[in-house]
Amino acid sequence: DRFRHHAKRVRVLRGLRLNDEVCSPRSGLLLTEVMKSHFGTAPAFPNLQSFKCETNPNLGVDHLSLFVQPRMRHFQVLFDDSYPTDFTIEGAVRIIKERKAPLEDLSMEHVSDFQLSWDQLSILAQLQSLKHLSFYLDQHIDFSQRSSSELTDRPFQSLQSLEVTIG
Repeated sequence: DRFRHHAKRVRVLRGLRLNDEVCSPRSGLLLTEVMKSHFGTAPAFPNLQSFKCETNPNLGVDHLSLFVQPRMRHFQVLFDDSYPTDFTIEGAVRIIKERKAPLEDLSMEHVSDFQLSWDQLSILAQLQSLKHLSFYLDQHIDFSQRSSSELTDRPFQSLQSLEVTIG
């Protein structure tokens, strides 16, 4: 079909903000649900290498299966705390691992204390191909009271750069 033909050519996909005038939350939900019913668990864009999305109530972690596939190298997620969502770091890493995506570059923006802890860092450390990791934190996160025992003996073996920005 026509969509599949053109979807094979897509290498970079930047998600629309689903709360703006271009794509309302309702139409965004309809779009992802139609794609999910059409593609099931198969990726909609089989050659996608870079994906940027914003969390919202209509893009849950289960919708990532439409985008994550074995050629994906770059993933950027913008957390939006103004909407309840099931999008979590744990869920995203689970899908990335299931899809065997050799992710090299991961960027997370507007991360809050609730979303980032030693547990989440331990989960991110499971992405063995990760070379570049960046966080844009909305607030200072105090790790001094947390245990680092959850991290593996040699976390982030491939990591070449780490960027942390506190806004």
